[in-house]
Amino acid sequence: MPHDPDELQNAVQAQLTKQVGALAEEVRAQKGTVPPDSLANVQRLMELAKLQRELQPVRHVNRWVGAAAFAATVALVSVLLLAHVRESEIELDLVVSELRFQVDSRQQLTDTWQLAALGASGLSQVASPGLDASGRVPASAVRLSADNGGAAAGTISLEPIVVPAHAEITLGLGDVPGELRLAVSHLDDVLRADVTGAIRAAAPRFAQKVLTVVTPQPIVLTPGSAQVDLNLAPLRPGAGLFAPGLTITGLGLMRIDEVSEGDKTTVRAVSTVQSGSVYLEELGGRELRLRAHEGLRFTLARGEVRSIGIKDGALALNFHGRVRGMASGPLDHPRNLMPRWLDWLRENQPLSLLWGSAVYLFGLSTAVRQWWKGSD
Repeated sequence: MPHDPDELQNAVQAQLTKQVGALAEEVRAQKGTVPPDSLANVQRLMELAKLQRELQPVRHVNRWVGAAAFAATVALVSVLLLAHVRESEIELDLVVSELRFQVDSRQQLTDTWQLAALGASGLSQVASPGLDASGRVPASAVRLSADNGGAAAGTISLEPIVVPAHAEITLGLGDVPGELRLAVSHLDDVLRADVTGAIRAAAPRFAQKVLTVVTPQPIVLTPGSAQVDLNLAPLRPGAGLFAPGLTITGLGLMRIDEVSEGDKTTVRAVSTVQSGSVYLEELGGRELRLRAHEGLRFTLARGEVRSIGIKDGALALNFHGRVRGMASGPLDHPRNLMPRWLDWLRENQPLSLLWGSAVYLFGLSTAVRQWWKGSD
């Protein structure tokens, strides 16, 4: 004998269905006459089934299902509206005063530069005709400048610079207008500059000399420390100074300034961004414009530096790649610039978002309806 309320109700309902079927057969056999005893029995079964339905306990579990569905809806909507994707594809078109990046493999950094002046420090040796009798001097620094005052105008041609894997590059504007500062870490190859004409050369412990070079002669600079610093004055500043398509694994657009006031030194991070835009490629190229000196930071940036040039006395940078942790603003109150999940799904998976929303709303409405019925 069943003891579960659902099983008892199903048993009464099955008996009622059986009695009604039997009563219909009797009515048909007696040509329309309804037997009073059979009808009374069916009526009693109907009253019993009705009492069972009325006395059925309210199932409070349905209320919890509705509450859980509502909480899940709030959580899902919050994630879509507030959570940001972990990694995204972007393009940068910026004007900066300084930038720092790390290359991921051994590659050519610069093209051949025609220079008015070349300064280098962090060296171990300078090989130059005319500095002394041997032509090779142990020097940590040297400065070369073309002397155009005489009959034989000087020229300086710096050969392409090749940097090793994981070298850190810092590029900025020099103190003299038109000059660039280039710092390369872990440089393992010599630098070569071909010179002709009148060249002023100066090195530590050596008096400044004017070298007169009739035929092109190489000046070879050998790195001697963890970092080589170059001061470069291009004759024709603009695009095409750096090799296109540099692949990098890090990008920095902040510099550290030290301000001394008496015996107190203050260190602060300063943005090098002067203007430009960030394009969110995964959101249809949506543009985010940056204000002057607005901080822009990444926890990870890897991709391609398509071009670096000089524009209106500043550095013009174009970068395309994938980034993580992109943020702007001050360090203590950063603004997350990574795309939100809802925007990403709407742009990249609109059909999945539509069907997912439809199925979810259907399930939610079903749960609410069951909760409503259970509360009656």
